[in-house]
Amino acid sequence: SKTSVIEVYADFENFDSSRNVINGKLFYGTSSPGFTFGLEAFYRMDKNLAKGITPVKDSTVTPLGGSVFGGIELMRSLKGVVRVDFVDEDFSVTATGYREIYFNGGFDYAPVPEVHIIPNMVYVKHLKKGTGASYADYMEARLTTAVEFK
Repeated sequence: SKTSVIEVYADFENFDSSRNVINGKLFYGTSSPGFTFGLEAFYRMDKNLAKGITPVKDSTVTPLGGSVFGGIELMRSLKGVVRVDFVDEDFSVTATGYREIYFNGGFDYAPVPEVHIIPNMVYVKHLKKGTGASYADYMEARLTTAVEFK
């Protein structure tokens, strides 16, 4: 429709006889003059078929993730925005590694339509898998700027 987008994407990359990669993505987004919302999921399978091949020796790595994001118009030049991302660095491994949840919320101020000033807060939560290493969670304040060239 004029207000929604759906994307389904997949590809297969055969690097050589010892490695191939499959990528997949599903995206849905919708917007109206005062509201934006979207969902996205991705999957990747990086197969190493021979010993000694990088990035990981003798294994298959399967990152998996997803995002939910949205924005709502508060005033003509000000939007509230939020985004939550989830990433598992290797979905096929449960004994080691980590999962990460990324929260981002803020305000998108556009003094003119092509210029955006976005003060925002980011919180990153690390979820340890099995006996893997622990990583500290963190929160930080950010100021993001963007200029659109049309």
